[in-house]
Amino acid sequence: MAETLITSSVIILMLCAIRILFKGRIRPTVQYGLWGIAAARLALPCFYPVIRWFGSLQSPWSIMNAAAPLADRLAVRAHAVTVPSGAVPANPGQLGAVHAGLENAAANPGTSLISGAEQAGLSGWIVLFLGIWIAGSILLFLWLSVVHIHMGKRLMKQRTPYEGPVPAWSAVPVYWAGDIPTPCYFVYFGKKGIYLPERLQNDPEAARHVVVHEACHAGHRDHIWGWLRCVLLCCYWINPFVWLAGYLSKRDCELSCDEAAVRRLGEAERFAYGRTLIAMAAGRRTPWNFLSTASDIGNGKKSMKERIWTLAHHPKTGPVTALVIAAAAIVLIVCTFTGKMGNSGGAKGAENPEIREQTVLWAEAFCGRNGKELYAMYNPDHRDDFYDMEMVQSEKDDAVISFGMSSPWPMDSVYDIEVDGRNAEVTYYAMTSDPHRWVWKEKLTWVKDGDSWYADQQEFHTYDQVTTAQEFREAYGETLTGGGMDYRTNGLGEGLNRNAQGDPFYEGLLKPETAAEILLNLHSGMGTAAAADGETVVTYTFEKGDSVELTMVQPYGADGIWVPDEVRKDGIQEERTEAAADSVPGMAEIVALSELPKDQNLLEAIRKWWPEIPSEDKENETEAELNYVNQYPFSYRGETYRLLVSVLKEDGSLDYASVIREPTGEWLNIYQTPEAVENYGMILAGGEETKEFFETHASMADYVTYRLPEGLTDSGYRADLGDGGGGSLFLTEDEDQKARLEELGRYVDRDSVPDAWLAAGGIIRWNADYLYRRFDTGSLMETAIPWNHTTYWGELVSVEDCEVPALLEPLCHDLYTPSSLEEAEKRYGPIPEENQTSRMWYVFFARPDSDVMYAIYLNGDLYKKEDALKLARSVHFKEEAFTP
Repeated sequence: MAETLITSSVIILMLCAIRILFKGRIRPTVQYGLWGIAAARLALPCFYPVIRWFGSLQSPWSIMNAAAPLADRLAVRAHAVTVPSGAVPANPGQLGAVHAGLENAAANPGTSLISGAEQAGLSGWIVLFLGIWIAGSILLFLWLSVVHIHMGKRLMKQRTPYEGPVPAWSAVPVYWAGDIPTPCYFVYFGKKGIYLPERLQNDPEAARHVVVHEACHAGHRDHIWGWLRCVLLCCYWINPFVWLAGYLSKRDCELSCDEAAVRRLGEAERFAYGRTLIAMAAGRRTPWNFLSTASDIGNGKKSMKERIWTLAHHPKTGPVTALVIAAAAIVLIVCTFTGKMGNSGGAKGAENPEIREQTVLWAEAFCGRNGKELYAMYNPDHRDDFYDMEMVQSEKDDAVISFGMSSPWPMDSVYDIEVDGRNAEVTYYAMTSDPHRWVWKEKLTWVKDGDSWYADQQEFHTYDQVTTAQEFREAYGETLTGGGMDYRTNGLGEGLNRNAQGDPFYEGLLKPETAAEILLNLHSGMGTAAAADGETVVTYTFEKGDSVELTMVQPYGADGIWVPDEVRKDGIQEERTEAAADSVPGMAEIVALSELPKDQNLLEAIRKWWPEIPSEDKENETEAELNYVNQYPFSYRGETYRLLVSVLKEDGSLDYASVIREPTGEWLNIYQTPEAVENYGMILAGGEETKEFFETHASMADYVTYRLPEGLTDSGYRADLGDGGGGSLFLTEDEDQKARLEELGRYVDRDSVPDAWLAAGGIIRWNADYLYRRFDTGSLMETAIPWNHTTYWGELVSVEDCEVPALLEPLCHDLYTPSSLEEAEKRYGPIPEENQTSRMWYVFFARPDSDVMYAIYLNGDLYKKEDALKLARSVHFKEEAFTP
């Protein structure tokens, strides 16, 4: 619907421009006929098979290429709910209009490009707007119908036969009709008639001119075009350009009939006919005659001047003008009747129109979660395979087919289609209300049985976590510009930029390297940003050493977010071997470094392999920090690491040198100052310890990866967590948070209270079938509490936008038993109530087909619920994560 509003407005404005530029150089009939382009575009959504075909046509000249951001803002983004059975057409072959925005929006309140309460408010405004639109259309149509019936009854009641001369070429009866303001041609329930005011009885010449004019209206079938004009005004009354088109097309209709009437009367009567028009102009009483289905000779004094001028100049269309007008009309049709490149529902390189049409039907049913429709389209030879599809949530014998999930989901029906023979690939652009997009790809094969086509799903892949350069190429191809993942044109960039101003949840979008990682769903690697050829280039290196290079831009200003611009030429490097990924400087140099004496000469050795990187912090004397840190990423055996080299600003001496394993945050200290070693009891790794760090370790990274909040690091693998399932605790670098945790655990019996209850956070894995969990339509609704002395301190919330079903459970751990509390207070004095328990934001993850369960959590005294949800949504589960 948004596309129709935009394209029809462009057509109307262009026709107005043609009307002005070619005034006096084209015949009125041609000028009137051009309005048919606007009428056809406005009426196109009523003819679904036609619009489906037009929607599959893509053109680089389509106006929608430039208007895509506006269309996305106007488009109603429907929250997905299970489509009620009553919404499914009786004929399985027909799904309904591809862009039936009004119906979709009325059934499913739209999501917005903002979050929280604003989103709910905007959804309400969308529903209100659509309600006003539909109500206005109905009321306007009813009003026009009442006016038409009233006018018809009045004419029927007071008409008397006309006995004057009637053109032999016209079979329409002519009547006198009392004191009607102006002559007209009117059709009342199939009864045609030309009606004249009785004042013309005293002017036989004028009466003859009027009869010829109205007979020309009848010959042109203007009663049909009049009704079409009024119906389109009712449907699109919200668009002021449609009102302009209705007014001008009515005027051009009269100009066309003037030309036809003079041709019938003869050139000798041209000026006499003009005098009749002037006389008829005096009888008009309203400028809104274009809202009438009647065709009348009078059209107001203002338009009458144009008609007299046209009669006097007798414009004709020359060959050159005709050629220009024809070319302009063709260009206008190409620009407004075709879709943008990469548009939803579009087909690239389609060879079989039937396959393309069927794939559009399938994709629309998929986006609408219409499991019943998809089942009807599935190959009947092995229809039971339908229930093996990843997104089908029902069993074969269930009464209702539940399909899809809440989000992420392609809820706004944005997708691309490629067709090759009987094979088709649909690329869906799933979204959440953050807003954020992911790429899903579905491959179908179509078979024909009689007159019907049926589908087999051959493959379905979700690129929610892009972990290799090969996956990047599969998901996004060689270009991002103009596609569904182009945040400048997909309608999501402005909302993200607005959200990022002041909301720490979106702070990663303010740096190019992290913005590329977040917006393109890149995982298990590290991005670095650099300037090259006047552009900001991010190189993202995956865990196996393969990489992609992207240019990044800030379309919303220097303080705005960064978004991907384009994949650089030859920027996808899939051929990096493991040996290349482990090339120097890397693990071998780190081991050699750790074997050297732990003194300041170590910095000289470091610089041989890792040259100093210019740092703004080094030169910024106003910074509170006493040091600046250079970071050197490298890879070893498929994992990414960083060497951190800290140098004191005051004298340029080495402060510390450490290695961090990226997926887990595990640290290895190569060097610390003697003061730090003495004061904090630090142990520095030698050669053997460093080799062991690289070669032998257990880690949660074998199962999951996640993105910790700033200031938290991973403690390393703890086999004692999760009843032996393993886990890791999160350590904080923030002094205030450390003080709070120290206060919380000051008097606690550490032998009886788990470390996990006194941590800043952590992640735990259970491999146990005894832990109860309950699912409802694919969502995790309830789990057993794995600990004693633990209760809820908030409501359970099912978490959307996670890879597997997730449930937020605010849990409160008792740090004291009644007896231990009594003993502690006798010894240390009263312990505040807030220090007697630890409150955690737990997010549990589970799947119905596995006994394995995970929980990731943050301390409720240190973090908000939103921080825990953000952390949970960053969790990526590896293939073996749910294997016992």
